Amino acid sequence: MAEIGYYSLLIALILSAYSGLTSYLVVKGRRAEMIASSENGIKATFFCLAIACFAMVYALITRDFQVEYVAKYTNRGLP
Repeated sequence: MAEIGYYSLLIALILSAYSGLTSYLVVKGRRAEMIASSENGIKATFFCLAIACFAMVYALITRDFQVEYVAKYTNRGLP
């Protein structure tokens, strides 16, 4: 599950860079098809970030200590 979150964050980074670049080009060129592409990139970025968040929550709930964040901030003694 940790790999899903990791790769989801990488894809979100690439999508957000793409959306930022196309938004900049829209301002410079005023092309309508690029506006729709940028909006879709932002929606896909949100979806990828949501997947990464759900992966982290799943790791916390299942106490997956292979994930560094879970290992550092939780233990089996917590409710």
